[in-house]
Amino acid sequence: MGIKINDKLKMKRLIPHECFVPEARYHSSSKPRTDAQYEPAPLPFVHVLLEETSDIGVNITDILYFMPTRPESRDIEFLWMSERSGYRHFYRVTSSLAHHGRLSKQVTQIVVEVICALTDPSTHITLFSVMSFESEVTQITTGDWEVSSKEIWVDETRGLIYFLGLKDTPLEKHLYVVSYQTPCPVYRLTELGYTHNVTLDKGTTEIEDQVEGLQWLASHVNFIDKDRIAIHGWSYGGYLSLMGLAQRPDIFK
Repeated sequence: MGIKINDKLKMKRLIPHECFVPEARYHSSSKPRTDAQYEPAPLPFVHVLLEETSDIGVNITDILYFMPTRPESRDIEFLWMSERSGYRHFYRVTSSLAHHGRLSKQVTQIVVEVICALTDPSTHITLFSVMSFESEVTQITTGDWEVSSKEIWVDETRGLIYFLGLKDTPLEKHLYVVSYQTPCPVYRLTELGYTHNVTLDKGTTEIEDQVEGLQWLASHVNFIDKDRIAIHGWSYGGYLSLMGLAQRPDIFK
């Protein structure tokens, strides 16, 4: 999971499940917990994958795309947006984590910082150890222009990123594509002379898929009353519920 700290110092952290502090384990005894019978849990590690600092400030971005990894791999790879060059550009970050207490040979620098956290004022304090690895950072887009997308579209099969940017002129927003696997120029997909915007057509194909699934299910079982089908959801599911009622009132009630 990633954690974003909304401060002038921004970090992205990957926290494995084993890093969460388990419930305190005490030996069975009638003595108070303040005695020396507390059995400490193993010291958890938090792996810092990337850290950026600035004397001015680090802009918040929601562009963080983790690439799929093999179960046996300890390499974490993700796409990241940064203004470290002075312009907003894409970066590819690769970091190797420790495995069963041993460090990967690819790790070139390690910084360990122990943090004391008071988890329960009446019982004990817990120590967290933050281990920082020097990740390999590769810049994907470069130049005196910036990526203006609030979201990106990643083709994992072909290793491509589709995004909106201001590469050709600061007055026009265009759709571009670039490879994040092989160094290559950024390619513009839209025509010059106009500004362009790209949005996902949400709430269209999803409703069609739901209706098709309902019709298939109704044709194979005999307990569905097609005149009394309700739809419910929250967040994006709430949006889909409204779209279902608006687009297919003949199906959803």
